[in-house]
Amino acid sequence: MRRSTMVTLGIGLAVALLAAGTIEIFASTDESESSEAAAAGVVEHTEGSDIGRVKLTELGAKRIGLATAPVARGKGGTTTVPYSALLYDQQGATWVYATTAPLTFQRAPVEVATIDGDDVVLARGVAPGTQIATVGVAELYGTEFEVSH
Repeated sequence: MRRSTMVTLGIGLAVALLAAGTIEIFASTDESESSEAAAAGVVEHTEGSDIGRVKLTELGAKRIGLATAPVARGKGGTTTVPYSALLYDQQGATWVYATTAPLTFQRAPVEVATIDGDDVVLARGVAPGTQIATVGVAELYGTEFEVSH
């Protein structure tokens, strides 16, 4: 068999093994590094509550593109949040993820009064000045309920 044919077969075999998941090129050989990557966030459950507290690692926050903003005081003393911060659950209830500590978020119920473009005026919910997640909200929700990809 010619050398070029052997090289082609070898490359073909490697591609097939990669596709089948038998070998991983980017796999970490350091177990602590791979476990850190897997643990990009953890959930703390509070007894007597259905709401978990999501604690992200720096890596986890970076992966989801996490961004936060303070809840604003709008026109006429209203409380407003960016529409991107709003989360609807399966029952149609509305929530935001409020910061309880650095890189730590807890789902907080809100009641929407009106939506005006990218601004949501709240009838009830979080207080002005509270830091809330504005990017990565769906990922926080998935992490809270331990949804895997």
